[in-house]
Amino acid sequence: MQKLYMFNGTELLTGYYLVLRRPMRLYAEEEIEVHHVLGLGATLHHHSAAGAPPDPESTAIVNRAMRWYERMWAIAE
Repeated sequence: MQKLYMFNGTELLTGYYLVLRRPMRLYAEEEIEVHHVLGLGATLHHHSAAGAPPDPESTAIVNRAMRWYERMWAIAE
């Protein structure tokens, strides 16, 4: 799973959640195994399409992320 923060269409912070399997106790002492997503401590990576001159690799990553984000919103409508 991935975190993705886009700012002004030019700045991107992205990182990956750590997913752990762990037991969870339910009612009546029943225990199940769940996938627990840990996002708070995820390392974030910065990419920028701004600057003079902008880094081509970062610009490509920002543009791909923006297209993905726009498609996700289009599907949700």
